[in-house]
Amino acid sequence: MQELERRIDNMMQRYELYRNPNDAMIIDCMVRDYEAKKRIMCKMKRFRVRFHLAKGKNYMHWQVVDKKNGHYRDYYDPEKCNIKMYNCKLGNQESTARKIFEGANKTVCAWVDCDNLDIEYRKDPKFEEVDEKVLTQYKYNPRKNPHWFTDTDFNVDGKTFLILTTSKAKIYG
Repeated sequence: MQELERRIDNMMQRYELYRNPNDAMIIDCMVRDYEAKKRIMCKMKRFRVRFHLAKGKNYMHWQVVDKKNGHYRDYYDPEKCNIKMYNCKLGNQESTARKIFEGANKTVCAWVDCDNLDIEYRKDPKFEEVDEKVLTQYKYNPRKNPHWFTDTDFNVDGKTFLILTTSKAKIYG
């Protein structure tokens, strides 16, 4: 984005010097491109959260990827903490999920994108358990269903939330 800003700046300086109508048209296109890219970046969520099932030391931990900070990854033990996610969207790669549903090997195909999150540790005196009786559990298992689902809704892919919270290996909202 900074490179595009610099190029627009240079083109505007050139236009001010020579007043070439072609430069004005190019500037207009560059500004429209810049504005479109800016709108897309505003829609992009910062964090991606998923349950990590690959073998290794982080098996069955929550993986958090910071997409705006060089895809920095961190892992959280669901027995030690909950993750509270803000302004969230349930994501699913349906074509991959459908293949798994039909018998292919499991691979990453579902996640929660969110703007911000808090890690709440169970050892913290202020920690509060999730009230599972009043919240809805959002489930994902592509062997059973190629979509995010609840007990009452077969497909909630793409659903948005103000807040979602993990509780051990489950997600509630």
